[in-house]
Amino acid sequence: MTKKVISEAEAMASLRSIADALGVPLDYVVKFHRHGDGGAWVEFKDGAAHYLIGEREKVWTTVYTDLDEFLYRVTFDAASNLGSTWELNNRTREPEEFDTRIAWLAKQLQLMNRVNPVWGARFRDTIAAGDHCDGVRVEDVDAYPLG
Repeated sequence: MTKKVISEAEAMASLRSIADALGVPLDYVVKFHRHGDGGAWVEFKDGAAHYLIGEREKVWTTVYTDLDEFLYRVTFDAASNLGSTWELNNRTREPEEFDTRIAWLAKQLQLMNRVNPVWGARFRDTIAAGDHCDGVRVEDVDAYPLG
């Protein structure tokens, strides 16, 4: 079995493409050094992408040697952040009892589909399986009018 290796140059080209598809700067999609807000950053070493998340004194690391899995994770996180911001900015258009997580997930799904329809379908499957936001139905996410 051949070990997979992530080329930093290929990963960077793909990350720039993701940022372009989402309409945001590259440093919104991923950072390349630890920063003060407790977020994630990436380090490339030994043919792998190390996805680190720091909070206070702790750092959690996931090591990716599969480029597609790494890019899915980065896209998932960026689209989630964008979806959350979009939902918050559009919250007043819904009735008070509306579950705002539906709008958030709908926007995240739309963005994931924009970047890669295969990743969008994968994310949608996780919503359908109940892996996100207990009690949110995929039918409601699919039906949400993003406009």
